[in-house]
Amino acid sequence: MDSQTYGLATRPGPVPQLGLGASSPRAAARRLPAVLARCVIEARPVVQLMVLLRFATAALLSAGPVWPGRQLLSGCAAMVTISTCVYLVNGITDLAGDVANGSTRPLARGRLGLDDARTAAWVLGVGGLLLALETGLALTGCALAMAVAGLGYSCGERPWKNRPHTAGISIGVLGASAYLAGCVCTGRLAVPPLLLGAAMTLWMSLVGARTKDFSDVTGDLVAGRLTQAGGPGERALRRRTAASAVAVATAFLVLACWQAHLLVWSATALLLVAGSVAVLVLRGSSADGRARARRPYRAFMLGQYSAHVLVIASVLN
Repeated sequence: MDSQTYGLATRPGPVPQLGLGASSPRAAARRLPAVLARCVIEARPVVQLMVLLRFATAALLSAGPVWPGRQLLSGCAAMVTISTCVYLVNGITDLAGDVANGSTRPLARGRLGLDDARTAAWVLGVGGLLLALETGLALTGCALAMAVAGLGYSCGERPWKNRPHTAGISIGVLGASAYLAGCVCTGRLAVPPLLLGAAMTLWMSLVGARTKDFSDVTGDLVAGRLTQAGGPGERALRRRTAASAVAVATAFLVLACWQAHLLVWSATALLLVAGSVAVLVLRGSSADGRARARRPYRAFMLGQYSAHVLVIASVLN
């Protein structure tokens, strides 16, 4: 089923398929770079960069005097590859909702064929697990946790994304597995990376998973997702989201001051962003235009990035 079936009226041209068996290998090879680039864009590079930052900050905070460089590189590659597979699968299964939401990603625009996206997802999934196995059993467990959470979120007759609680849990597992992977690749567990991982996992589950819903009401209805955004329970959801953002960031700052001074600047930045998220959430409405309704989610992402960048700066200073 292609994007026209979902109501995409126009598109700039035919969907680029590799056409293996339908065209010459040379023609398929010429199209391969463009298809791969579109698969990467569909998997949301800004999210994959975040996965990389989660892994890197956990590794930096837990690393001892000896760096297992090869293990860190292969472990990072495995987790980012698995994450790319997970988000590509999410784009495939969310096609109807993404079209309804006016997404500009390649699948929704008809710039990437479903067959190519599925093939790429299989290759990425198998490749990521092989990289994880080569790195070690502990890293393989982290990779499997990410894969199961991500595929469970998107796939099946009752995908976890269709219920707020299961959606939040699966999103939390996606984040926690990247932090834990960074620790196991160094062979050390320490308080700072565990504290950062716990705080940012809650930030994802209680803030990110909810703020995303405010701008995706139309697509969620098309896809059959049950959220309170856009309904009579939206104001209560907004109050809970604002309170959760401030509570998570405040707890993070208090615990950082007590147990992990390296994280104080990161936690302070997150608290400042949490205040902005709370204001945007409480003042907004899903009836706003999509760009305005998406502001709380963008603030949530800013909080993630600023928290991790400041951790890296503190460690390297």
